[in-house]
Amino acid sequence: MLVESREFLSSRMPNKNPTKVVYHPKKELAHTPGEQDFFVYVEPGMVEKWRKDRSIALVDVVQAFTIFEVPTGKQHGIEEKASKSTLWNAFDSEDETKIIEIILEHGKIVEGSKPNASSKGYVVKN
Repeated sequence: MLVESREFLSSRMPNKNPTKVVYHPKKELAHTPGEQDFFVYVEPGMVEKWRKDRSIALVDVVQAFTIFEVPTGKQHGIEEKASKSTLWNAFDSEDETKIIEIILEHGKIVEGSKPNASSKGYVVKN
C-alpha cells in the first residue's frame, strides 16, 4: 500500500472553502509600510488551535509553506508568491518559517467560498 504525503494529497483534492490568514505589516516593522498585505493558506480551524497551543506543528496548520501577496497591494487580485526582497522589505527577514509564524499570530483569518473572491465571499475572524 502506497502512502502519499499530506501536501501531495492536499494539492490533488480541491479545497472548496479555502481559508487564509491575511497580515498587514505594522508601520514599525515595514520599510515600506501600508503598501502590502501578505497571506498564507491554512487548514480550517487550525489557526485558532495553534494560537492556543504552539506545540502544534506548522505543517499541520498551513497548507503549504508559501507566503502570497497581490501586486496591487491588497488581498484581492492575482496572487503571487512573495519574493525574498519583498519579504525582507516588509519583515526584515527572508526566513519564511518566522514570517509565517508572524502572519499566523497577528493576521486575520479569512474564510471564503473561492480564491480571489470579492470581500462579499469571505468571512473575517479575529
